[in-house]
Amino acid sequence: MNAYLSRTVTAAALLAALSVSPALAQSAPQGQMGMMPDFATLDANGDGKISPDEMKAFGVGRVAGMDANKDGFVTKDEMKAFIVAKMTDRVNSMVDQRFAKLDPDNTGKVSLDKLENPQREEKMFKRMDKNGDGVISKDEFDAAKAKMAKRMEKMQARHHRMMDEDLGGGGDNPQN
Repeated sequence: MNAYLSRTVTAAALLAALSVSPALAQSAPQGQMGMMPDFATLDANGDGKISPDEMKAFGVGRVAGMDANKDGFVTKDEMKAFIVAKMTDRVNSMVDQRFAKLDPDNTGKVSLDKLENPQREEKMFKRMDKNGDGVISKDEFDAAKAKMAKRMEKMQARHHRMMDEDLGGGGDNPQN
């Protein structure tokens, strides 16, 4: 697997992992963005207003699908299966959309050169080559790697906060 394809697969997995909160919300009808349903979905009785009961019913509906055996409780395995199913749906959708753009003739396959993106690689190289000398030193590489790790930590913290909110979690996450 070439480096670009490997990064693409990794990015898709990362996007899926970061999309768990929107994926949880997909057990109920959604708006276009996935996280926030449209007004009509929340206005269950169609009276042109959203009541607290309608908002609560939507929230209950979002997570009710996790209770696979309908015993009123959600086990770790049920939660994991629910999230994996939602992530799988999301990744499949992302791959289908991407593949449709790369394979307009519907041949069912895409050449590796279509997956490569030299402009992206060049942009990344320039961003890492801080002193502009045309090479990336170990220090520059380590700095870029540390910057990416910091960004990932922030994204993970945000993801965990969103998960806590989606799953009714409280304040036991120190990052809240």
